Amino acid sequence: MTLSIAEKHNQAVIPTFYQCSNVYRRTAIESSIHDIRTKDQPRNNIDPEPLVKLQINTADVTANGTRSLDVTGIVGAGDDEMVKPREEQWRLILTAVLRMVAANTVDFYGKANYDSLMKAAKLDDVEHQVLGTSYRSCKLGDGTKLLVWNHEDYADSKELTSDQANLPEDPSVECCKVLKGTTSVVGVRFKDATGGEKGQYSLLLKLAQIGDVMSWSDMSDKYAIAGTVPRDGTLVTTALYVRDKKSGVYVATGSIYFQWDNVKNQVVILDQEGWPEKQLKHEDDGQNNFTITLISTQQ
Repeated sequence: MTLSIAEKHNQAVIPTFYQCSNVYRRTAIESSIHDIRTKDQPRNNIDPEPLVKLQINTADVTANGTRSLDVTGIVGAGDDEMVKPREEQWRLILTAVLRMVAANTVDFYGKANYDSLMKAAKLDDVEHQVLGTSYRSCKLGDGTKLLVWNHEDYADSKELTSDQANLPEDPSVECCKVLKGTTSVVGVRFKDATGGEKGQYSLLLKLAQIGDVMSWSDMSDKYAIAGTVPRDGTLVTTALYVRDKKSGVYVATGSIYFQWDNVKNQVVILDQEGWPEKQLKHEDDGQNNFTITLISTQQ
């Protein structure tokens, strides 16, 4: 059944609904009263009233995120008894409609099971130390995914591609970034080939929005977040610093350059000016992961 709006001219804003692949979506929810009818039982010119009239509690929508519906009346020409059983159907359908998330957006809720809407985050929005505490559930709009990580360990990360009804109080999901579904997350691990002690050297990557990501030489085979790369050809540049923990001296500084390669269908590192090739080498480990190795401490 396709929904349509019987507009009232005295309303400043009228929400509209459309059907896409049998899924109802909302394009607006700012209104006081709107009228809904079915296209297969259209209102004629003689009957001025819609078949079903419902009211949205706008305060609930904007403040608490409950987006509840109150049926204020069921009117229309014909047999009222035939119309009344549809009341619960309308309520269920429209509740689902109003709970859907806009494309390229992630809705965060203060309670589990999508209760108490707190924020509608857009693409590339970053939140630090809120998942599992301030935010207890989230809904992902079309075309999005969520990169989440532990703020104390950037190698402890994962990508969420579906709604989360009950985010656990878990350090692995404390921070997050809203990404386009096709965006790739790059991982890096750090090795030492100069003969230094385990953990003697640190690799610092300064990631925009995400923060400073630190890896220690030969301390882990896990890949820490090194950037997010879209598929539109954007060159993602990240500053890097390699430091000797013993002496405090920076033995390598420069930049690393990531870009999506349409031919290889993966992220690649581009050797451009600023990459410290005398001190570092990079290896492609597949699945958008790379090993950075310190090969010399000489300038």
